[in-house]
Amino acid sequence: MTVNATSPAGAVVTYALPTTTHPPPVRISCSPESGTIFPFGRTTVVCLGTDQGTNETTTATFAVTVVDTLGPVLSGLPAALGVEATGPRGATVGYTLPGAVDAVDGPRPVECRPPPRTLVAIGTATVTCRAVDTRGNVGEAKLAVSVRDTRGPVFQRVPADISRQVDGPGPVKISYRPPIATDTVDGRIGKVECDPAPGASFPIGATTVTCTASDSADNESEVSFEVELTDSTAPPAVGRLAGKTEGKAIELTWRLSESLDVAGVQLTRFPGRGGAKSTVLLDGLATSYSDDEVRAGVRYRYVAVTYDYAGNRSAGVGTAMTLLRPSRFTPPDATRVTGPPLMRWPTVAGASYYNFQLFRRGVKILSIWPAAPRLQLRPAWTYGGKSYRLTAGPYRWFVWAGFGPLRLARYGPLLGQNSFVLVAPDVGA
Repeated sequence: MTVNATSPAGAVVTYALPTTTHPPPVRISCSPESGTIFPFGRTTVVCLGTDQGTNETTTATFAVTVVDTLGPVLSGLPAALGVEATGPRGATVGYTLPGAVDAVDGPRPVECRPPPRTLVAIGTATVTCRAVDTRGNVGEAKLAVSVRDTRGPVFQRVPADISRQVDGPGPVKISYRPPIATDTVDGRIGKVECDPAPGASFPIGATTVTCTASDSADNESEVSFEVELTDSTAPPAVGRLAGKTEGKAIELTWRLSESLDVAGVQLTRFPGRGGAKSTVLLDGLATSYSDDEVRAGVRYRYVAVTYDYAGNRSAGVGTAMTLLRPSRFTPPDATRVTGPPLMRWPTVAGASYYNFQLFRRGVKILSIWPAAPRLQLRPAWTYGGKSYRLTAGPYRWFVWAGFGPLRLARYGPLLGQNSFVLVAPDVGA
């Protein structure tokens, strides 16, 4: 039998005793014994069989050869090693040399190819470590090295957050310089994509700009910054807010600026409806409103305020209006006439006559005492020794009720007043 040495002295050899066909009882013994150290080389084992009854003996032999055919055993080398590339040529791979021990020769020197601290290209490579004993037996271990590129590009010159005041609803074009991206393996990356791109239109508020870059290994990196547009400027106010009475309603009109910053107008009335302090009558882009929930004789104030898409509000523009009570005088106040009007007023119980007075530009030009509650003006008349006639322009008249004989000049309180405007050419010219 052949056995590999386990020490410099040889090897401990165990074997089974041979058997015999001789009838028992037979005692078998061998030398050298099983379980003892056999030296290097060939050793003959002699086995003796003795018949314990007759003491007859028989011998047999076999050879044990102790050899050294095994190389040193290497330990301490990992099976695999992953390394991140540090440049376009790969990475310098460092590792600790393994130890090697031979069963016969003890520790042995180890040589690895490629050696530690060698530049290894991107990809996979095998490090082979070998140790040789004094008899030329070789022990070997291998290390699988993977040099990889798993890191994305790195950004420089990333724009700082942009904050800008604007006046308008947006969007607003914003320009910026994209960041620069460099990669450990590829160097400077030629294409950096940002969304939204430089020069794109940004809405009012905060927008995140995200820039991305990829290397040749499809590793992607991204960086971001904020663009915040703030509109704190009030929009243009309404123009020419005006009101007029139309029947039992107050009609309001105004002009809106052509600015795109005007999102709407809010029209508020003071006092409001249903006993409220105020009521918003309109919220939108209209340029007129008819308020038909008004009471005669009440003074209403209307305030129009524009607002933009950012919620900024303009200064209020206001006007006050009163719906006059139905007149008991005709023609109605401020009526435009083309000839001498017929003036009428309410009848007063117990009145004997009425005093009618006509004024033009603050000067009394007529005082007359009709018995009935009406008076048809004439184109011309005489008063106070002067001659007058109706000419184009405004007139105001007053009337009182008189009681008893005219000579007593007993008058009640002012019954009322009214006005008219003559728009025809001079009457009687």
